[in-house]
Amino acid sequence: MRSQKSLIVFLNTFLILFFLLMLTYSSHVEAARPLGGQSLSSLLSEIVLDRAYSGPSHRGRGH
Repeated sequence: MRSQKSLIVFLNTFLILFFLLMLTYSSHVEAARPLGGQSLSSLLSEIVLDRAYSGPSHRGRGH
């Protein structure tokens, strides 16, 4: 009976450690991959350009 309890405790401990190891490994893999899509700086410059072109037209201004 005592050996069964110690075996269950060992298996639970092993599974928890294995899970934590896999969780740590997966977070390192996610951090190593570049993000898809656009970077923040290119997204901000695109917003600024969209805003600049969305206003009223000033054709002939300064002539």
